[in-house]
Amino acid sequence: MTVVSEGTTAAQLYVGMSRGKLHNRALVAGSDETAVLTQISDAMLRERNDLTDDQLRELVKTDLDRAGIDAEAEQAPAPGTWRDKSRPFGDLLEPAITHDRLTRRRDKLTAEVREQENRRHVLTEKLEVEILPAVAVAKRDQADELTVLTAEKRRDTAKRQLEEIDGTMEKSREQLGRTDKHLSALADEIETRTVMDPEQARGEQHEREGAAIHQPAKPTDKLRRPFGQALSLQQEQQRIRAERDQARLTIDRTSAQQDSAGSRADEARREAHEAAEAVRLAQQQLDTTSDQLTTDKAATIRTDLTALHQAREAAGSAGMLRRRSAERAATEAEQRFIAAHGAVPELAETDSWIHARATEAAQEALSSTGLPTKVQQAKEHASTAQQQFKKADRTEAGLAQTIRAARLDIKDLDAQDGELHHEATVRRQMPKDAATAEQNQRGARYRRATTSQQPRTPQTARPEMDEDRAQKPARPTR
Repeated sequence: MTVVSEGTTAAQLYVGMSRGKLHNRALVAGSDETAVLTQISDAMLRERNDLTDDQLRELVKTDLDRAGIDAEAEQAPAPGTWRDKSRPFGDLLEPAITHDRLTRRRDKLTAEVREQENRRHVLTEKLEVEILPAVAVAKRDQADELTVLTAEKRRDTAKRQLEEIDGTMEKSREQLGRTDKHLSALADEIETRTVMDPEQARGEQHEREGAAIHQPAKPTDKLRRPFGQALSLQQEQQRIRAERDQARLTIDRTSAQQDSAGSRADEARREAHEAAEAVRLAQQQLDTTSDQLTTDKAATIRTDLTALHQAREAAGSAGMLRRRSAERAATEAEQRFIAAHGAVPELAETDSWIHARATEAAQEALSSTGLPTKVQQAKEHASTAQQQFKKADRTEAGLAQTIRAARLDIKDLDAQDGELHHEATVRRQMPKDAATAEQNQRGARYRRATTSQQPRTPQTARPEMDEDRAQKPARPTR
């Protein structure tokens, strides 16, 4: 018995319905006979190699309807071949390497633009705040001619520097824009190859490898042949090896320094934590002592004030015989209170006055204990420890950044090594005439560069040539 479902293919149905010894039966679940027959017919047509185009279209449409996809909807166009203009970097063997190289170049250009913007901002501010006012003041005060000329020269120099910075910024931004455009196209190319059919991708890569040898890009194309203008690939190989060795040496040395810097940073972190804890404990002790002294002082003031009020009440209620002595006792009590606490508060402001006076007296008492000085010293020590920790942490972070930069350099040098080997392969397998023409072009470019770097000297070679001509033996005469 064969169970027929939506996934049963024609081959499966055929095998299931042709291997029974006595009977061949199919089990189909359906609402009615029509639904059952439809499922069986669909299974008989599913994944058939002998179907017509119309039958295949109908099957595809049925599967799309079942999946909830509109078959009539516009589908995304398939990517063009690697030679199409829609894929400007389709001929690159490894677009990811070029993408990484351009990414590092973009980061470098971005840093340069930011530095130029900062320089321009500082120079503009200096020009507007310092240089131009100095010129105006010199002319207003009718200063001597030398002072005015000096101020104007500073102004002209600053303006010229601004123009140079603006020109450099414009070029850097243009290069940055081109680099971003190339990076966008490279990202599209990488994505296209990622989602491409594997068989098509292998075929394209095989074609690209052949074209890179037999139809190489021009040597002036720095994106596709970064070493196309190199006169000697052996020197470039030596340079790459030397720079790679230097980067590895930098990593080794910096790693050793990073270990000691990490230990110092941990020690500084521990000291900073201990100093901060000491500040907290000292401040806590100071606050506790201050609260206790304030409470004690407030109790003392309140007791003395209560005694003063009682003396005044006794003087007011005393009889004729005791009034004088009671008033004298009240006056003496008031004098003692003023001598001890400064003044007698008004009845309505008693609580706030007692709190303020107690706080002031507690602060005076605290000064004699030395606790404020201890807290201040602890804070200064904590500040010093925190600064030392930040310095050690910056040092450790700088060493880590140096190691990361060296590793990126090694990665870049490895990529350059691969590109150099590819360039060597291109030159080795290139037709002889094309290779000779490229080498002559490189030699001419090198000679032009060498000639432009040599300083021009007066023409003094003519006498030497005459001397050489004079030293040649004379032609014998018949």
